[in-house]
Amino acid sequence: MFPINEQRAIGDPSDTVASADSGEVLDSRASIHRFEHFDETMKGTYCVVTYDGKPYPGIVQDVDDNEVEVSVMHCIGPNRFFWPRMQDVLWYPSDQYITQIPPPSNIGSRHQQIEPAIWEQIKDALNL
Repeated sequence: MFPINEQRAIGDPSDTVASADSGEVLDSRASIHRFEHFDETMKGTYCVVTYDGKPYPGIVQDVDDNEVEVSVMHCIGPNRFFWPRMQDVLWYPSDQYITQIPPPSNIGSRHQQIEPAIWEQIKDALNL
């Protein structure tokens, strides 16, 4: 297990995550790795959390030792998400935080999707 500042996000081979302390760029092809402790460097990053057993992408707003506050997108279909008119912000415990992700890509003018290879890993991790 890597220290928190070197946790790896999942993504395609072109995605990278920089280590907060060393500035080292890490290969992000690693499999999903859940964080056990959160720190300030996570603020503003994209992630996937679960609510009622379903995955939702969002942006980390705030962190605590073992919880993370995330503004999440709403789901409109398999791997199709949108930002709601009213922000949907909740605190999630570490067991509901799945992984960091690269920003979702636009699908049309209103919807976004998680990179398909990452989506498949998330579905596998959650047995969906």
